[in-house]
Amino acid sequence: MSDSIDTARLEAFLHKALEAQEADAHSFPAEEEFRQIALRAGLSEEDWEKLSSTLEDHLNRGRNFLEFGNAKDAVKEFEEAHAIAPYRIDVIRDCGRAHALLWEKTGDRESFAIAERRFLHALELSPGDEVAAEGLSRLRNRAEEKKQKTASWKKPALVAGVALALAGVVAFLYSKPGSVVPGESFSPPELVIEAAEQGIPADASRLGDRAFKIFRYDIPWHEAKRLCEEMGGRLAVVKDQETLDYLNKMKGPARLWLGATDEEEEGVWKWVDGTLVEFDAWADKQPFNMAGLEHYMELGPGGGFNDIGVNGPTLKWRINGFICEWDVEENQEMRVATGAGES
Repeated sequence: MSDSIDTARLEAFLHKALEAQEADAHSFPAEEEFRQIALRAGLSEEDWEKLSSTLEDHLNRGRNFLEFGNAKDAVKEFEEAHAIAPYRIDVIRDCGRAHALLWEKTGDRESFAIAERRFLHALELSPGDEVAAEGLSRLRNRAEEKKQKTASWKKPALVAGVALALAGVVAFLYSKPGSVVPGESFSPPELVIEAAEQGIPADASRLGDRAFKIFRYDIPWHEAKRLCEEMGGRLAVVKDQETLDYLNKMKGPARLWLGATDEEEEGVWKWVDGTLVEFDAWADKQPFNMAGLEHYMELGPGGGFNDIGVNGPTLKWRINGFICEWDVEENQEMRVATGAGES
């Protein structure tokens, strides 16, 4: 996608295009209608031509990779296409086909989840879509076959040993950024240890009466919130410029979860402590609520607040982690009361 296309105008176009597509899914709005939406959103004819050309390039390459069984490169091309035209049925279902192939070849569970979501989305928009229906059926049938095959070789005397080995594999996989299946609960090993201590980590950074630590795990917002709370803290709350500057200096260009959401009421942003988000540090044109799905706050690479989906921005631009904070005095009192602070 051309860097010369204004991001805010592109986002405005995609937002309107998704609305039009969902409102008229069964008759499939013509490409000319989408062109008119793009022009009304502020894109130029040249911008539209660039988008169309780039989209077709990604689709052609992706379909060639699919034909020859190259799942990894097919996923890359179709995700690029989906970022440009998430309103097109053919893009949605072909993206699902690519992820399904990657799952079959590698067993990647995130690709399974994405493929299932893409097929279901295509069928919601067009219940009679045979390609999406076939893709979803094959995906689920293959998953059931794998499940039955796995069950068939398990022997009673080996169940305990197999379970222990699998637990080790899962712990290893889930300690790696980007390996989490959306919506699935887990706790990285080192976080479990720190949660058991119920105190401020020794390597946390201090700012006044608060301590902060960055955890670099690509996990959904609710999981980040839960983990911070299990460690006796909370997802970071930013109510002033001093705190914002401090955290930006700590994090660099990373994208990190903060403790704010408007999931209860659209447009009413609240911190996890229950107070309203009144400190205005939103990035330009934010919050945008793309496709009505962006209800969670990140501290973006540009240093401002940004609203994104619960699992992060996109497959290409992943969330890099989250920031936990602790009240220093409160934790000191707690540790003394439980004996943790006594020598």
